[in-house]
Amino acid sequence: MYERINWKARRGTGLNKFTERERSGNTVLLINTPDSITEEGTEVSPANLNHMDDGIERAHLDIANEVREREYQFGELLNNFQDLIRLIESNLGPLSRIPLVTEEGYFLVTDEGDYLVA
Repeated sequence: MYERINWKARRGTGLNKFTERERSGNTVLLINTPDSITEEGTEVSPANLNHMDDGIERAHLDIANEVREREYQFGELLNNFQDLIRLIESNLGPLSRIPLVTEEGYFLVTDEGDYLVA
């Protein structure tokens, strides 16, 4: 089971404040120098990002497996239904000649159309 990291934001004042440390040609090295930090926040690191990637991948694999399982089960259900139709037709004849019972009465369903029997 995937365990969330529960990312926390860094809190404090002047968090986007930087001090120039070094300058060389077109390059400037800046150091983050906030006024204060009241909560460090969760480190954005390769380990934490890979953990998140692994969870996303696992979720996608689980969903794909579930879809495959449901497709298989649907195929089995369809096969069973087709077997049932063959069994009924072998005992009673084509389904198109079996009467259907509705509130209006019995209908005989044929290739030429539906006919009210009673």
